Amino acid sequence: MMFFINHVQTYCNVNQKGKEMNEFIEQFDRYFVCDDCALDALKCELEAKVKELNGKYPKVKEITFSSFRDDCRSGQFSVKVENDDYKPVCSMSYKVVKGFYSFGEGHFALENRQEGGEL
Repeated sequence: MMFFINHVQTYCNVNQKGKEMNEFIEQFDRYFVCDDCALDALKCELEAKVKELNGKYPKVKEITFSSFRDDCRSGQFSVKVENDDYKPVCSMSYKVVKGFYSFGEGHFALENRQEGGEL
C-alpha cells in the first residue's frame, strides 16, 4: 500500500528539544510513503530521533513516541512530553492512497487500488 502524510501538527515549545523535534517532523509534511516497509522505516527514524534528543538533553523532561494505526486506512505518529496527552510536542497523520488521477494522450485515467491489491 502507498501512504500519504496528510497532516503534520507541531506545538509551540519552550525548550530546544521540542523545537528540534518539530523541525525534524515538519520535513515530512505532504510526503508520499511508497509501502509498508517504508512506513516502518519512517516510524523507526522518528523513534531514533526521540531517543537521540532524550540523550542530547538529559536534564529536560523525556519525550516519548507512540503510534496508532486505524484499520489499515489511516494512522498517526505522536511525540509527547512524558507520554502525557495534555503535553503534545508534535504529531503526523497519514492515510492510505486510494488511487491517482493522470492525464494522457487525449484521455483521462483514474487508477483505483483494488481491495487487497497494489496501485
